[in-house]
Amino acid sequence: MIHRAKFQNFKALRDVEITFDSRLTVLVGPNGSGKTSVLQGIGLLAQANRNPGAVNHVLQEIRHLISSGTNSSEFQIVVAALRKDGEEIRFEILPSDAAGAGARQPRTKRQLAFQIIRAGQNQPLPINQPQLELFKDAFGETVFLRLDAIALADSVQPELMPPNVQPNGSGLAATLGYLALNQPEQFAQIVSNFRSLIPNVEHIRFDEVKSGTGTNKVLLFDFSGGRGIRSNFASNGTLYLLGLLTVILGPRRPRVILFDDLDHGLHPKAQMELVGVLRKLLTQFPDLQIIATSHSPYILNQLAWNEVRVTGLSDDGSAICARLEDHPEVERWREAMTPGEFWSHIGDDWVKKLDKPQTEQPQPTPVAL
Repeated sequence: MIHRAKFQNFKALRDVEITFDSRLTVLVGPNGSGKTSVLQGIGLLAQANRNPGAVNHVLQEIRHLISSGTNSSEFQIVVAALRKDGEEIRFEILPSDAAGAGARQPRTKRQLAFQIIRAGQNQPLPINQPQLELFKDAFGETVFLRLDAIALADSVQPELMPPNVQPNGSGLAATLGYLALNQPEQFAQIVSNFRSLIPNVEHIRFDEVKSGTGTNKVLLFDFSGGRGIRSNFASNGTLYLLGLLTVILGPRRPRVILFDDLDHGLHPKAQMELVGVLRKLLTQFPDLQIIATSHSPYILNQLAWNEVRVTGLSDDGSAICARLEDHPEVERWREAMTPGEFWSHIGDDWVKKLDKPQTEQPQPTPVAL
């Protein structure tokens, strides 16, 4: 489980540290305040953790995401994860001259390095496949989902077997078709959870279309008001929900899901019910962790206070982040308001005032949502 992430000069995250003390965490805040950047940074570091060959690619890609006005000597991403036995493992991308002797560095333009450090040790471990396999129980397979409705609806030939939903949603029909044929219980669970959120969907079926190399599967939805609706005519929210559930219950379930825009395209009732479904799945899979972004107080209303992180922008345009529980008025209103009601009233600007002298805050009044 990821329990801490630190960013220095990664895009707008000039000096941000975030803790994750729950397996479900949602980041809220205005557009451009660094929510997605947090997911991107963790996702990029997870790619480097996959195999030694991926390290060079990630380090070269990150060079283009360093905050303007700074250079690689002032850059750092650290993600600390806990193994099943409670041991902390740190995965770091940092300046080459600050890295230990065992750090992995690209052969050219050696400004940045990747290293893995065990708690209580100063020297990094050798970056090789056995070491990465050894610590997979700390970081695990991580996927950063930025689902796209066109990709979700598309019919594509799977490159791997079993097929899997890609980060943009491509491969959804092929993955569901594989599950329906080979793992019918998993397919039935996806459909059951999906129908609990969109009850007017009666069935999910498949059609086939010809392609240059054979035939591809296409999703068909039987709605209570119309049968055989192709996926490219379904709503974005419908496709996003089905894509997310298929990732969680699919043949290659990741350990960590980074999901951008959890409420996108969903009715408020479906947003609230989605959190309930996610909690059921987190109970079913004790090693699953979900970190998501949102703009919805309806999502927050279903969360515990410690599951919410609030982002904002300081006066110089850099991103800042705090726990919702860090607000000075939380204890006064915790029993009277939900997290969503409280956030709707106080907004996001308070995060940049935490280190400044406090002035009298207006008293919030409960807001019915």
